[in-house]
This record gives sequence, structure tokens and C-alpha cells, in this order.
Amino acid sequence: MEVVEHVADLSGFLNVCARLLKPNGIMLVATLNRTLKSLALAKIGAEYILRWLPPGTHEWNHFVRPEIYGRSLNYPA
Repeated sequence: MEVVEHVADLSGFLNVCARLLKPNGIMLVATLNRTLKSLALAKIGAEYILRWLPPGTHEWNHFVRPEIYGRSLNYPA
């Protein structure tokens, strides 16, 4: 489910998805929020301490804060 932190062009990805939705359709997006807690648990904990994921799977600076989603969508005028 967590995919958007792995997408190179977040705005482009969200806008293509929005165009593919039916009118009044709903799209749910999940990702890791960019906080110190996510850095400690998802990046350092899961990748380096517990080794649940290969090191380098996540880039913390690509984690998305919720307010970024709205700014990333280009609504038609």
C-alpha cells in the first residue's frame, strides 16, 4: 500500500491517478509521514536494526507529509 514515497514525480503520479478516476471517485493513498518517528522506526529500525527491509529501501526525504498531497494535485480551472 505504501507506494508514493517511491514515486519520482509525486505530482504527476497523483494527477494521472486523478484523471483515471470516475467522476466523484475516491482514491485512497497511504504512505509514511515524514516525522522523526518514521525516520527512527521505518528507516533505521526496519532497515538497519531489525533488517526487515533491505537497506536503502526508503529515503526519508521522500516520505510525504499529509499537506503535500493537496498541493501536489493540479485542479483544472
